[in-house]
Amino acid sequence: MRERRILLVSHWYAPALHPRAFRWSAVASRWAALGHRVEAVCSWAPGLPREETVDGVRVHRVGGGLLGRLKDRWRKPPAFRAAAAGTAGAPEGASALSGLAGWLSDAAWKKVRWPDYACLWYFPAVREARRLAAGVACDAFVTVSDPFTGHLVGLRMKKDLPATPWLADVGDPFSFQDVTPVNNARLHGGRNVSAEREVLSRADAVAVTNPAARTEYAARFPESAGKIHVVPPLLSLPPPPPGGPRLFPEDGRLRLVFVGTLYRDVRNPAFLLRLFTRLLDTPLSDRLELHVFGDVNDCGEYFEGTGEAAKGKVHLHGMVSRETVARAMGEAAALVHVGNATSYQLPSKVVEYSAAGRPVLNIVRSAEDSSAAFFEGYPAVRNVVEGEGALAGENVAELVRFLESPPSVEPEVLGRWLSPFRPEAVAASYERLLLGTAEMGP
Repeated sequence: MRERRILLVSHWYAPALHPRAFRWSAVASRWAALGHRVEAVCSWAPGLPREETVDGVRVHRVGGGLLGRLKDRWRKPPAFRAAAAGTAGAPEGASALSGLAGWLSDAAWKKVRWPDYACLWYFPAVREARRLAAGVACDAFVTVSDPFTGHLVGLRMKKDLPATPWLADVGDPFSFQDVTPVNNARLHGGRNVSAEREVLSRADAVAVTNPAARTEYAARFPESAGKIHVVPPLLSLPPPPPGGPRLFPEDGRLRLVFVGTLYRDVRNPAFLLRLFTRLLDTPLSDRLELHVFGDVNDCGEYFEGTGEAAKGKVHLHGMVSRETVARAMGEAAALVHVGNATSYQLPSKVVEYSAAGRPVLNIVRSAEDSSAAFFEGYPAVRNVVEGEGALAGENVAELVRFLESPPSVEPEVLGRWLSPFRPEAVAASYERLLLGTAEMGP
């Protein structure tokens, strides 16, 4: 097997607690283990080395000029909050400065920036990617979104390396993310579409994570439909160390566990909390608890209004380590998934939910939700379509029966179910898209 040199451009990379970091850190490590030379250009955060080798991958962290250092000092990104737990507190006056920084960002910067929050990272990322490409010829390069800025780096690189295969990996839509636009759509809407069209046109291959996303992209950009492929979610959550302490006591309680990030307009907990309150009117009331792991963002008021019945039964844990997440999922009576407002976006954690081998309560806006399609065939899932009907007596009774006596998930069945989502399978899919079948495997 000939060694291949692959350049990866991803704003998020380990140790960031971000879906793109989990996915591409695992894929890059797999490629390195196969003997390829992989170099990753990502964003820098305080406390991290500018350059280091992680699992065989040479990682180059760039950015973080004066503005970046001020923002990170007083408004540490959520993706790094858990890693910073237990470190020194913010400097005196940080609260006021954080408030001022937030006001300035919301009032001015967010209204004019393009394409997204990582726009200032573009310049150092381009410089570093071009430097690496100029040193030793690379066989292929990959760019990753979210954020879309990574693909703009790819456009710049393609001008320098027109014959080098380029894979654009799309985690979330850019130009048609209407529920939570990444920039001022009134100002930049046309530019957003033209930029995404150019990326799709110039890239040699484009990857999305589910068939619904591919269908949506093909409809909006038909000229590039033939190069858009599905590479499924990746299983990146490590199992908790054997024999470690339990997170929850063994007291017979039924703990429903949600893991992820909440957003008012994309994935909010309103219906979940209504359903949970309804379950508190059933014989399960004394045993039920709801545990939320992750950033609740602008959804705090939903939890503040849960009412007397839910007091002491709803627990917000915030950002925690991956090991804690793994323990919580493994000890849950059921895992709760909340679908997105759009049917074509699939949260990456769905594969980690299934890997836990626990029952899944899947709350969706409609039966066409991409998560409903993903869990089809999973032996222990209960889909609940939001609406008054789901809160009706017989439907709640069926849900109670599901929680009390969920279907079992046999290890061999789970193993077959998970096989397409393991790092080696996902990395191989990307390899075929990036370099064809030419000697990328062992």
